[in-house]
Amino acid sequence: MTNKVSGVYVIKAMDSPMDRRVFSDPNVDGIVVRTTWQDTEPQKGKYQWGYMDGEISQAAASGKMVDLIVLPGAYTPDWAKQGVPTASFISKYGFSAGEALNLPIPWDSTYLERWHGFVRALGARYDPNSAVVLVPAVGPTSISAEMSLPDYPEDVEKWISLGYTKEKYETAWQKTIDVYIRAFPHKKITLTLYPGLPIPNRAARDALRQDVVDYGVNRYPAQFSIQTSGLSGRKMMDPRLGYMLVKSYSSRITTGFTLSTAASVKPEVMGSSDPLQALMETVKYGLAAGVKYLVIYEKDILDPVTQPAVKYTHQQLAAR
Repeated sequence: MTNKVSGVYVIKAMDSPMDRRVFSDPNVDGIVVRTTWQDTEPQKGKYQWGYMDGEISQAAASGKMVDLIVLPGAYTPDWAKQGVPTASFISKYGFSAGEALNLPIPWDSTYLERWHGFVRALGARYDPNSAVVLVPAVGPTSISAEMSLPDYPEDVEKWISLGYTKEKYETAWQKTIDVYIRAFPHKKITLTLYPGLPIPNRAARDALRQDVVDYGVNRYPAQFSIQTSGLSGRKMMDPRLGYMLVKSYSSRITTGFTLSTAASVKPEVMGSSDPLQALMETVKYGLAAGVKYLVIYEKDILDPVTQPAVKYTHQQLAAR
């Protein structure tokens, strides 16, 4: 199994080819290749691998590593929703914020069986590829690799009416982790943390996240890893539990963070009005947790103003 996951990874919008300059940047160690199930298997058993093949080939030719993400949930193809119970929600965050979502019930056995079948096909194609080193486990989720479900108060009431229990959701994640581990025996499998639903009470938000992490760490200590998205220097004075979990496990397993946004575009979200300072403070905050990799947005990689912070991050992670 590979253990070379460290360094600076670059992310951008789904299904978007990486700027060619990224592949020649000596401060970049890898890229995130991110697409959806509906774009990859629009018809059952008929796959469209072109986008992933192209990006992975470019990365391999440039000596860069790949973090490979394919998203189900709201991006489940129509054929895979047939006979599967679904529910409507409004997206809370990310590129789809404010949009209506039609989500398969995440613990439904038919949905999971179809998704896990796709994961096996994905593994058969890309586990042999040495450029791919990191594969986030997804499935019982909504709009991202994070283990998130819509959680506005009205959403929580809807989940209760749909029969949600902490045990059902945990079991769905455990089964999904098992499938990824078997489908990608030569890759690190990552759980991207997010609070659970406050069902039956608020304490369940943190308990679910901890339970699923413990399952992966205890069962697959050599292959399992965790990360949290949304890293920002603005949160330094009030660290979230996700950050603390990543920090607490960094001496035992591979850990990482994805930044909240591009400091070049929204520096104030990252903790400063100055883009360079915002990015530098954010990556130092991430590095302080002992992580092996940081995922930075492409705009910050390409912006000359933030280059010193990118170089600093690369140098610090290379020394770990």
